[in-house]
Amino acid sequence: MAQERIEQRLKSIDFARTISILMVLAHHFGFTRDLSATPSASAWFTDFMAVFGRHGAYGVYTFFIVSGFLIARMTDLRYGSIFQVNPRDFYCRRIARIWPLLFLVVVVNLFLVFYANNNNLGEITAIRQFLSPQSSLYDPWFFVSLLTFTFNILLQVRFDEYGLVWIILWSLAVEEQFYLVFPWLCKWTKERKKLLSVLVIVFMGGMLCRVLSHHFGGALGAALHSFCHFDLLALGILLFLANTHCQTSLQNRQTLCSFLFLSGFVVAAFVYVFAKETILLHYVFAQSLFGLGVFVSLLGALSCASFARIPAFLLAPGFLSYGMYFYHPIVLLFVGITLNGDRGAVFGAFMLALLCVASLSYLFFERPSNRLIIGFCSR
Repeated sequence: MAQERIEQRLKSIDFARTISILMVLAHHFGFTRDLSATPSASAWFTDFMAVFGRHGAYGVYTFFIVSGFLIARMTDLRYGSIFQVNPRDFYCRRIARIWPLLFLVVVVNLFLVFYANNNNLGEITAIRQFLSPQSSLYDPWFFVSLLTFTFNILLQVRFDEYGLVWIILWSLAVEEQFYLVFPWLCKWTKERKKLLSVLVIVFMGGMLCRVLSHHFGGALGAALHSFCHFDLLALGILLFLANTHCQTSLQNRQTLCSFLFLSGFVVAAFVYVFAKETILLHYVFAQSLFGLGVFVSLLGALSCASFARIPAFLLAPGFLSYGMYFYHPIVLLFVGITLNGDRGAVFGAFMLALLCVASLSYLFFERPSNRLIIGFCSR
């Protein structure tokens, strides 16, 4: 019964992940502008993509909040309480979820990198932007950072040297660093009130970390520093705690649920459209304000009956978002090089190809690998 509840899909969460992955894809789709002779799209598509893809990092910020919520929810359901987590089993399940796809994508990326290097393709703009085929970049530090989930630290030194297929791994490093501590934090706090206090401190500390990182390391240091983003993962866990406390009451007040969803969405959308990361105050506080908007919006959406009627096709990208995030630079590279025509049509082809790749990967590689690893660890 517990396993069935764990696997039960939350449509509001999948919908949030759909919006998040589309924000990231829209942002990175701009990288294809110079890859081919693809003409400009109609004005409406150009304007829409300019706004929707303005801040791709905010899609990742939403992923952080959703990730924190889901990890806390699954931990609570699996072990009976978030405070009774089994660290060994928790880490085993994280390995089963993360490592198979990460390993596959790294192998494919390295194959493409060395193929490009051996065929002298490094001067092609697309290859340079997406792959970075310089062999000197793939030293022991590179592989150690991938294995230890510290790639975001390496990027602070080599950000301009790596291509998009590697840069996207910064967010995975931040997540796994946080989840390395998460089970021990739950066991140490032992009670809801103490955990709440720690999470609020982490959330408030995120703003301070962004000030310090920006001062000492510049905008890039603040963008990639782990502690500058732990606040959003903590906010996701706070969302889980708030939802478990308020869900019964909110389910009986659908008007309030709709108000929370819409008001939070408006706040997050306002920050997304108007925030300018070149302004220090925006850089420090916009992420937190955006996170709070997403928090309030999801708190309402999780208890809103209307979300039960969302069509499945709008939820599919959210369900497959992990694979889509990992695969999208590779698919985007091939689509951007090979397809010509209206950019709206190219984006549609890109989305269709990416959904197919992510679906096949999930069905025939990720899910079987996940079960195999968990079964092995359970012996």
